[in-house]
Amino acid sequence: MEYKVNRAKALWEHWELREKELGKIGEMTDEHPVDITRQKYDFLREGYYRLSENPLRNETAYREMIRVICDKLQKQLYPNRALRALHRLKVAVLDCPAHLKAHQELVSGNLFRLKKAFDSRGLDVFAAKLDYYLDYQREKISIPVAGQLDGSRTVTLIQDLQLNGKGQYELMGMDASIYGSADPMYHVSIRIDREFNLNRAQIGNLLQQRPVYLYPDKHPGLAENQWLQVARGQDYGEFRLNLFGADYGYDLSAHLDKLAAETGIYRVTAADVISQLNQGHQVKVSGRHPMDQPVFIEASPGTKGILIRDVDQNVIGLDEMFLGSRQAKEKERGNQLDVSQNQSKNNQQDQSFGLGS
Repeated sequence: MEYKVNRAKALWEHWELREKELGKIGEMTDEHPVDITRQKYDFLREGYYRLSENPLRNETAYREMIRVICDKLQKQLYPNRALRALHRLKVAVLDCPAHLKAHQELVSGNLFRLKKAFDSRGLDVFAAKLDYYLDYQREKISIPVAGQLDGSRTVTLIQDLQLNGKGQYELMGMDASIYGSADPMYHVSIRIDREFNLNRAQIGNLLQQRPVYLYPDKHPGLAENQWLQVARGQDYGEFRLNLFGADYGYDLSAHLDKLAAETGIYRVTAADVISQLNQGHQVKVSGRHPMDQPVFIEASPGTKGILIRDVDQNVIGLDEMFLGSRQAKEKERGNQLDVSQNQSKNNQQDQSFGLGS
């Protein structure tokens, strides 16, 4: 079981950050110190209600400190004993139960919404971690996970969340990395903004430097016909994301039609093949004749075409797809070719990755 964060410590640190911000506002007014005192009291006491509902042993020291501070602030704000007694009665009967009820509704709604968002993208391992990370004492939260792409490469993802003005955590973006390959040229670290809303397969393929299509129906505001691909920066080991927009003019279907016309492999124009290429997968093309061994195709907006690779992942041309005379074997092409998503065990060809804790 994972070790939970110290919510009481996080609550106090959160207040210190807020106090610094409040100190910049209205410092010249007589009411300013009183306003900060009241905000501090309300912020800490409401946090104390939440901490007291399910207290953890590692929070005891900070929780006790917060209780003592709340008592002192209460005496400052309600110096009259009678008024202070009425306030305490109101806190016990109304404030605390109402706050806890509203908070529980907020937590349930947040968990449901975020788990649904993660599950829909194949990132359910993040959903499983939400109960540990959503402490509501911090404005920003980072959730790390790691997993294996294959026997030698590790994928790490860090999802960032931020608390908005309504008390809801929003997905802000993700840091993604892949490492472990014998060739450091394949070690990639990138930042993926939330607007792209990628699923697990797309993230895995993006880290392998293959392009992925951005589905506009998955996120409001995205334009049609956009592709995303990792590109190398100016310095060694530096990477960035290249966005090929609609005005770039890349048309995958048109390039597949051209490939089919040139090779006679019309299966590559099928909807399921296009779907696999859109996800960033390689698609294997194999058959007894006229091809002597399988080849793999992938989308390539950077070159405005289709990349063809051999079994060793070297880029090849159309002529190299077929050994021997293409014209003599023209009639044999249609019925004996199989096109499928590449499931080869070659490190550079795996399609997805498993995620653990």
